[in-house]
Amino acid sequence: MLNERQSTPPPLPNMQVLRPPTPKPQYPPKCLLCSGGHMTQNCGANIPFCIKATKLLVETKVCTKCLKPHHISTCLDCTPCRKCCQTDHPTVLCTRAPRPLFF
Repeated sequence: MLNERQSTPPPLPNMQVLRPPTPKPQYPPKCLLCSGGHMTQNCGANIPFCIKATKLLVETKVCTKCLKPHHISTCLDCTPCRKCCQTDHPTVLCTRAPRPLFF
């Protein structure tokens, strides 16, 4: 019996962390900048970044970096602005000149 191989226990299935599903809004999204029927991140209105827009976002407790309902100090979003490539604001709130492309 000394030469018998000891069997190893069968591998356990991958353990996945179970999280409750994120609730989806039951209403159409409403843009905070123009009140349109789309998400604020997708707003196509030509609204310059100004004190009024910032005040509105602060009053509605929306992050001015990603336009989602949390405080900017807890924001982990690193998506760059498509206009100037900075990560401190979304494209819809950009007032900077487009960054030149070099080939």
